[in-house]
Amino acid sequence: MGKLKHKLASRVSASSLGREQHYFVDDSNYKSYDEKNNLTQLYDSRSNTYYGFWKDKTAHRIDAMTRTSQQYQVTRLKQKETILGYECETIQVITDESTTIYYYSPQLRIDHKAFSKHNFGDWNRYLEATNGALALKYKITNHKKGYVWTVLATKIIRMTLKAGDFEFPRGYVLRN
Repeated sequence: MGKLKHKLASRVSASSLGREQHYFVDDSNYKSYDEKNNLTQLYDSRSNTYYGFWKDKTAHRIDAMTRTSQQYQVTRLKQKETILGYECETIQVITDESTTIYYYSPQLRIDHKAFSKHNFGDWNRYLEATNGALALKYKITNHKKGYVWTVLATKIIRMTLKAGDFEFPRGYVLRN
């Protein structure tokens, strides 16, 4: 697929989340970097493993089969919005902790079946609900932690990605 650049607007601390996320997605893997080019997350579909990265060059490994939320209620909304020239459809998702409105374009899709075992963060459920369409905007209202977080794509770059682009990077130490 390529690179999807999101700008983040949030009441959550920018020092912990960053102000931007640069996502690289193919049909079975993804990774992201913050605005300072720090790796923040990596998903390796071969092992169904999610890695979260910290600025101190450590990482935390999570089995992506780990279910994040028991509740996952999808409601299709009539609301539409054009983002970066793509007409986006919307869904609302209610989970144990939050309500999220996703804006996605059916023109920007990946194979959702490749992520069918990716329960962590309910990624598989989201992709199934959108038939693999990637979100260009989303607004999370976290009821438990009391914050609203809006994410908006600011650029899309189609590029060829290789399997090696999604390997665990050298120089990082696993915490677990």
